[in-house]
Amino acid sequence: MFLSTLFSIDICAYAVMSNHVHVVLYVDKDEANSWSTDEVLSRYHKLHKGTLLTQKHVREEALSPEERITLNETVKEDRRRLFNMSWLMRDLNEYITQKANKEDHCTGRADSNHKHF
Repeated sequence: MFLSTLFSIDICAYAVMSNHVHVVLYVDKDEANSWSTDEVLSRYHKLHKGTLLTQKHVREEALSPEERITLNETVKEDRRRLFNMSWLMRDLNEYITQKANKEDHCTGRADSNHKHF
């Protein structure tokens, strides 16, 4: 599953039911904490646009000292999200909704902060 390659959460087992899913997960916080700033942003930006500041960093544009402080705080939060089960399930639900809407030829709420899978 695409999401498991980005999050520091292993999907050990899952069962898809008619109206819900069961998952057994292993959260590897140490792995996420070992990632560099660039690794965190690379993973996070595959799911979300990020901020103008994180995009600026990825483009290797110069950052002011104040911007660097804000970037570090943002990366800290993005890293936390990448080992958070709630964020994994949020992104999984968004993915499932997009797929179901496509199959049913309908539209629904799509978070503009998400990239399409």
